[in-house]
Amino acid sequence: MQFPAVMPGAVPLERFAVSPIAKHAPGTEASKATLELIALSDISATLDANDFVEGLLSRGGLSILYGESNCGKSFFATDLALHVALGWRWRDREVEKGGVLYVAAEGGFGAKNRVAAFTQNHGFSDAAPFYLSRQPIDLLNDSTAANAIVEATKAISAASNIPTTLIVVDTLSRVLAGGNENSPDDMGAIVKAADEIRAATGAHLMFVHHSGKEATKGPRGHSLLRAAADTEIHLTRDSALDLSRAKVTKQRDLETTGEFAFELVTVELGQNARGKPVTSCVLECRESAPNGSSTRLSNLEYLALQELDIALLDHGEERIPEEGMPVVLSTELRLWKDRLEQTEILEEDAPDRARKRWGRMRQGLQTKGHIRIWNDQVWKT
Repeated sequence: MQFPAVMPGAVPLERFAVSPIAKHAPGTEASKATLELIALSDISATLDANDFVEGLLSRGGLSILYGESNCGKSFFATDLALHVALGWRWRDREVEKGGVLYVAAEGGFGAKNRVAAFTQNHGFSDAAPFYLSRQPIDLLNDSTAANAIVEATKAISAASNIPTTLIVVDTLSRVLAGGNENSPDDMGAIVKAADEIRAATGAHLMFVHHSGKEATKGPRGHSLLRAAADTEIHLTRDSALDLSRAKVTKQRDLETTGEFAFELVTVELGQNARGKPVTSCVLECRESAPNGSSTRLSNLEYLALQELDIALLDHGEERIPEEGMPVVLSTELRLWKDRLEQTEILEEDAPDRARKRWGRMRQGLQTKGHIRIWNDQVWKT
């Protein structure tokens, strides 16, 4: 059935054209804004969430990573950003490789050391489309600041020959440049700048921010920010357990799920001019659920399970580990451990840390039901 352009008695659609907000030069007419209409018969479900970090971050979105001081926000953001640039699975979630711009607006050498600690700890030297800026930038008062981020993002895409999918701004208060976080005008200007950046680049923009006086009420500042965000991730730290936890508290288009526990492990980078050690930290994944009931693998557990597959392929034999048990394809624990040392998942030059990591990975994979260990034999369930 075809409908007439204007139903009898109806008002033509053009009567409802939205008048433009932007100012135009005197004596010229502003272009008439229009609305794109989708008929009911043409509306179908959108099955692709366009999430480049599975279930967490979507292309073109806006996220707020917030928490109190010294809970590991910058370390968490750096770890996530580098996984995107490398295209590595993150917390057993699929990740689409993309360019990353990390704006460490607070400056200092801490941002460089966080990246150096990650690369040293993971033992890779391959180039990745990750770029760091340590210049202070003023998104509130400088009309060219947003465009500077856009141009830098485009340059990264051109140099890497891959779309830039993530921009991290660390921290929001620094790019607010003395503005009032509780002011609707100032926070509105920051949200507007973020929208301009996302519209021009198609990248996801993440603000690293602080929580308010009452952490349960979300990030600090005017509610305009929270209303504009597609994703919120709240970080907390338990000093007694030496453990931090990131929990997804808001998703606009994805499921509001995800809790990621981690500890910060010290990495020595070298010595300064006084002969004192220079250190930073990397994330060591821990069980994601507070009650230990989650079966989701950490990144290290996932890598360890891959190496077990190779060890079983190379050395696996069908055995009955103990009388009364079924036949399984198993291998010796030491052969699996050899694989982990060869791939530097276990670091031979850091025996204490390697021993703890080895124990955690075995325990985690057993607890989550992926492996069984009996005497010196290991096999997949």
